[in-house]
Amino acid sequence: MQKIEINTTQNVIIQYELALLSDRIFAFLIDFVIIIISWLILSAFFSLFIESSDLVFYFVGAPIFFFYTLINENITNGQSIGKKALDIKIIKINGDEPKLGDFTVRWVFRMIDIYFSIGTLASLLVSSSDNKQRLGDIIAGTAIVKLKPNLKLSLKDVLKIQSKDDYEPTYPEVKKFNDEQMLLIKNTLDRVNKFPNKAQRESLDLLYQKVEANLNLNEQIKSDKAKVKFFKTLISDYVVLTR
Repeated sequence: MQKIEINTTQNVIIQYELALLSDRIFAFLIDFVIIIISWLILSAFFSLFIESSDLVFYFVGAPIFFFYTLINENITNGQSIGKKALDIKIIKINGDEPKLGDFTVRWVFRMIDIYFSIGTLASLLVSSSDNKQRLGDIIAGTAIVKLKPNLKLSLKDVLKIQSKDDYEPTYPEVKKFNDEQMLLIKNTLDRVNKFPNKAQRESLDLLYQKVEANLNLNEQIKSDKAKVKFFKTLISDYVVLTR
């Protein structure tokens, strides 16, 4: 799985899993079906009042086709209906919030990336670029990421953990968490290890406070080293108890 690290305006590094080409294609197809259905319904409605089919096309069909994506993504802050269905979203790779100008750039180059090249250019660029960007993304400085990344463990990771028969969990209450929450903990540990700065230590401390309160531990671990060890134990307990 390919990932991207975004440094936010608060100097906090967030790691996202990049959306696959298949995710983007399925999202596009869902949006395209919605465009066609909306076009047919509204055209049928306005045909009751407008006799000219050409006028119905130019004033109803064409605006839906051309402006659906731009308006939808701007209103929903980077998620069209299709993207929302696939749990993917447009973000700025510099950490800023995407604005109307960014969505407009992507929308303009959509004609080249997707329609004029029948999707060939977009597919080639997304498959080959480091951040899985089509031309519109590259120029707008955006990328599409998954909001619900996959939690995958390699065989090497699994073999590091003892079997359930031999392993005595330290925090059995960890079963109340889910895969996404444990992935957040794992990513936080990775960022602290890779970027040992003040912002990452603060995020580690905040995460510990939330987890400690959720599990009602009252351990009050203070050192960063002890917190890292606590989270590693928590992850091991979770894998053994839920697998």
